[in-house]
Amino acid sequence: VTRAAFLCGNVLACGTVEGDIRLWRLERTGVGERREEGLVLTLQHDHPRAHPGPVEVLSGAGDVLLTSGGGDGRVTAWSVRTGLRLGSLRCGRGRPASPGNDDGGGGGDGGEGRRYYSCVVGVAIAPADRQLFCFCRDGTYMRLSYVD
Repeated sequence: VTRAAFLCGNVLACGTVEGDIRLWRLERTGVGERREEGLVLTLQHDHPRAHPGPVEVLSGAGDVLLTSGGGDGRVTAWSVRTGLRLGSLRCGRGRPASPGNDDGGGGGDGGEGRRYYSCVVGVAIAPADRQLFCFCRDGTYMRLSYVD
């Protein structure tokens, strides 16, 4: 696990070094006078290889929206309720590829004209305004609107 974040109370989002995104539900067990209390994680949604490399950022807005960011410069939005992928976009300027010239980003488009995109290092969500801010290692940022 490279990143983890609690979303709406008992939902835990995890990102892995392989680029997987998993949503877990945390539940109490054994509630009662004579039973021992414990916690159980139940897998709700599993997205193998959501990013081609490690998940660098997880950010959520209640039980509505989860965003993930990776070294490929992509920010992906997920529905917390359904687990569906809502969309994905690249953050950052991208720059022409040259041998041995990588700042931790990646995600070139392959072939001629290949570009490297800077790693996503932060995502901030303003739920009241339905705004999403994405920040990349190359100093660029994007502001987006979303609907829930």
